[in-house]
Amino acid sequence: MSNVITGQVVRVLDDYHLVINRGFADNVTPNCRFLIYRLGDELMDPETGESLGKLEIVCGEGIVDHIQARMTTLKTGRRESQGTQKIIKRTRQSDVYSILRMAPLEVEEISTPEMTDMPFENVEAGCLVRQI
Repeated sequence: MSNVITGQVVRVLDDYHLVINRGFADNVTPNCRFLIYRLGDELMDPETGESLGKLEIVCGEGIVDHIQARMTTLKTGRRESQGTQKIIKRTRQSDVYSILRMAPLEVEEISTPEMTDMPFENVEAGCLVRQI
């Protein structure tokens, strides 16, 4: 992806929200997603001895919550399934004859995953961000 937006975390508001140092002036848009990470140790290729670069330790993913000219508030973009949620839908048949004779309700049961927001992990001011 060309023109990838990069920056840093400038403030952690809580476990689910943080502020980065990029905004409208840096082409941040409402549909942007960001990887939040910190740099770990430099790793070496055991076969060649060459540097593979510094390990990126992922702190989470953020989605745009609010954009200002030079800063953006991100909220956590990671969700995890916490079991399933059952939705039971009851409807009557639609034709007049069925309604008049009080036809039994049709029952449809739908199971969907119940999703919960996951907090950022070990994020602090100075962590790096990169558009994904």
